[in-house]
Amino acid sequence: EQLRSQQAKGLAAGRRRDSEGGSSEEARRQRELGERLEQELAGLREELAKIGDEANSKIEAANVRIRALRQERDDAVREVEQENLHLRKVQETKEDIISEKVKLSEQKEALLKIVEDLHQTCIGAGLSMTTTG
Repeated sequence: EQLRSQQAKGLAAGRRRDSEGGSSEEARRQRELGERLEQELAGLREELAKIGDEANSKIEAANVRIRALRQERDDAVREVEQENLHLRKVQETKEDIISEKVKLSEQKEALLKIVEDLHQTCIGAGLSMTTTG
């Protein structure tokens, strides 16, 4: 915009000089200045377009990486949830096994008491505990 403004001012000044009897040399210089400014403007626009393309490319690459990281995060969250569920099931199984062990231990003690009582009863009745084959 500044280049256009300078160019317009320069051309207007050149026209005024021409109309006021200024030299054609001044008009030529103003035209050359205008051409140089146009070339510079075109170069700057081209550079801006390249920078914009590079920025868009980098943004797209970053977006791809962000999507990949989000997917990895989601996968990790799912895996943690599955592992937590598995852990809860293992803990429940462990608790069930411990409970079963306690019951079996109590049953064993009861059976041992029954065997001991039976043995004492047999001894009290005068029965021999030897087996004959």
